[in-house]
Amino acid sequence: MPDALLKVLHVLGSLNRGGAETWLMHVLRHINREHFHVDFLVHSSDVGDYEDEAQTLGARVLRCLHPSDLAGYGQRFRQILQQDGPYHVVHTHVHQYGGWPLTVARLSGVRVRVAHSHLDTEAIDARASVPRRIYLAGMKTLVKNASTYGLAASRQAAPSVFGRDWEQDGRYRIFYCAIDLAPFENIRQHRRAVRDELNLPHDALIIGHVGRFFEQKNHAYLLDIAQALKPQLPQARFVLVGDGPLRDKIEQQATARGVREMFVFLGLRSDVHRIMSAMDVFALPSKFEGLPLVGIEAQAAGLMCLIADTVTPEIKIVPEHITFLPITEDAVDAWVNHLLRVARQPAPLTPQEALMRVSVSPFNIATSIAALEEVYRGDSTAR
Repeated sequence: MPDALLKVLHVLGSLNRGGAETWLMHVLRHINREHFHVDFLVHSSDVGDYEDEAQTLGARVLRCLHPSDLAGYGQRFRQILQQDGPYHVVHTHVHQYGGWPLTVARLSGVRVRVAHSHLDTEAIDARASVPRRIYLAGMKTLVKNASTYGLAASRQAAPSVFGRDWEQDGRYRIFYCAIDLAPFENIRQHRRAVRDELNLPHDALIIGHVGRFFEQKNHAYLLDIAQALKPQLPQARFVLVGDGPLRDKIEQQATARGVREMFVFLGLRSDVHRIMSAMDVFALPSKFEGLPLVGIEAQAAGLMCLIADTVTPEIKIVPEHITFLPITEDAVDAWVNHLLRVARQPAPLTPQEALMRVSVSPFNIATSIAALEEVYRGDSTAR
C-alpha cells in the first residue's frame, strides 16, 4: 500500500539518550510523515529524554510495562495493537526479547514485523547460565518464526539475534543506522567558544568520549590511559559526555588515582556535535558494541579516533582518522603513544573533507531513510 499512510510502532526499553534511541529520533525527524506515522512503545514508566520532542513531532509514546511477565505483557501488548492501531509495521529494538512482541504482532495480524539487532552480545551470551541460554534460544526461535525482516547494525551484531546462519535467510540483512550530517557543517567555528565554556585550555589535547556509564563502555580503561598519559602530557583533558549507574564510581576512581583534574564530566547533553568541536581525539574503548553511531559522529566532526579492536571495522569511513587498538592491560601504552602522536601532528584531513566522506556513505540519514521506507512498505519476502 505505497500510497496509504503506514503506521509504524517501534518497541524499545525507553526513549533515553543512547545509540539506537538517537537513531530513531533521526528517523522520526526525517521520515516522510505524510506517508508514515511513527509511534513508540516503551517498557519504562519514567519519562525518557526524547519523549517531549517525539510527541511534538506527532508520535505517541505508549507504555507496556513488566516485560518479564510474558503472559501479562503479551495481553497488554495485544490490547495496545488493537486500541491504538491498526499498525502496519512493528519494529523491535529490544534484542532477543523482540521475539515475543513480534509473535504477538504476528498473531494480531501485523503485516510487516522487523527485528533489529543493535549489539554484539555473543561473548556475554556464551557465559550465561543454563536457564538464561534456554531463554535466549527460545527467543531466537520466536524471532525466526515471527519476523518478516531482520536488520543488524553490523555483521558482528547479526548472530546475537538471528543466529550464526543468518546469512542463509533472505529476510536478514545489514542495515547501517545513520545520522543527520547538517549539524557537523562548519563545526570548527564553535571550537574556541566551547573550550571557553568548559574551561579547557586552548592549546591542550582534548580526548572525548560519549556513552552511557555502563560496564560495556569501559570508562575504567580511560582512567588507565589518563594515568599513563599524565607524566608526559599533564595538560591533556578527557571530556566525557553521558550518565549512568557507574558515573559516581568512575569519578571516585579518578580522584583516587590522582587524575581527577584531567577529567570533565558533562552528563547528558543535547549538543554532542557542538561538544565534539572542542575535541581533538575521540576514544572508544568499548568491550562490545553493535556499530556505535557516536563513532560515525566523531568522523563527521573530523576527529582522530582511537577505537577498541572489539568494535566492527565497518565503522571505518575515514580510514586516515581511525586506529583500532586492543583494550588489554598491556595495550595502554599503545593508546598513550597514539595520543602523543596526535598531539604533535595535525589530522590528515580537514573537517570538511572528513564530512564529505561520511556524506557519501550509507551512514547519511537521507540514504538510510530511503532504505528503511522500502522495508516498511514490504515486498515479496514479507510473510
